[in-house]
Amino acid sequence: MRVEQPGWRPDFTDAESLSMLEINRRMVRPLLAIGEQFGAMIEDGEWPGGLEAIFPLVHDEQRFGVQVARWRDWLVMIEPKIFNHRVVLWPVDDVSGYDHGWCYPGPVQALLAVTLWDPRESGEPSDYAKRATPGHPPLPDGVSR
Repeated sequence: MRVEQPGWRPDFTDAESLSMLEINRRMVRPLLAIGEQFGAMIEDGEWPGGLEAIFPLVHDEQRFGVQVARWRDWLVMIEPKIFNHRVVLWPVDDVSGYDHGWCYPGPVQALLAVTLWDPRESGEPSDYAKRATPGHPPLPDGVSR
């Protein structure tokens, strides 16, 4: 099945009058639409990589991203940025910042990386363009918060 990637750069011609929350809502809409296509292909439960899938995807307005999965004590989220999409591991019980992050050129690449990632086998998702948290090493096997 081919996943369509809609134009994921929203219109911000009226950005001066928008709140940060509304800007974020506009940025996550395409990601939520892509998530619906993925939801049709993957049922709730455990993905091949051992992550616990969250479908439908959840827009987390406190963390300004989309909850995609859970793994141990982290929420696996995708945050839309101006020029890319970032896969991040947020502590479940903390909204002050994420622990690990990896950048991807678009929402489809980020979502595919999450669905294929097995944190039990690899400390990082594959094929990222940039590690967003360079001071943090990859997750060691068996790591827990």
